[in-house]
Amino acid sequence: MQLQKKKSFGHQQIESLKNWVEIIAIVIGGIWAFFYFCVKDRPELEKAGSFYGDIHIDSINEKMLHVNYDLHIKNIGKIWFDVDSVTIRYWKIPLNTILKTNYFSIDKYASEANADTLIDDLILKGHYARETEANKGFDFFFESSKDSSLIIQADIKISSKTWLFFWEHSYQTTNTIEWHILPSKRNDKDKKE
Repeated sequence: MQLQKKKSFGHQQIESLKNWVEIIAIVIGGIWAFFYFCVKDRPELEKAGSFYGDIHIDSINEKMLHVNYDLHIKNIGKIWFDVDSVTIRYWKIPLNTILKTNYFSIDKYASEANADTLIDDLILKGHYARETEANKGFDFFFESSKDSSLIIQADIKISSKTWLFFWEHSYQTTNTIEWHILPSKRNDKDKKE
């Protein structure tokens, strides 16, 4: 049977101080790990999504154009997000409206004028986990004219929620992609007089 020596008062204080230092170090390490991995490394939602559009214009005949607008959405970040809504609008604008001032603001025109066509898309809505991607084409047909221009605008509303213990952080933003298509110069040599 082994006899235990009674620890001296000074030894007990040192042992108690050692235990408190270990507790404080564990708490500081936990706080550091939380901020390092949950706050610092957590990417901004704006940088997590890639949103872009491709546009193709084909002439059907002398009077009609086919415009195909292909919208791409991809999650390139480390956290998920939801696409809450996708709205595609286009305006056919007379050139004299564009040319009457030195500067034409697409944003101002789009906020003041009603769109010629408005599409609320349901297919691109939904949950986008990491590396998830979707795309969809939108087809527009309109009368070809040298006297008008076309603006196509896609508004993509995204949101994300993260939980940090009992605190919910919500994030919402709208990404806008705009295309401004000016009429092309046609070769009028082939026209009969």
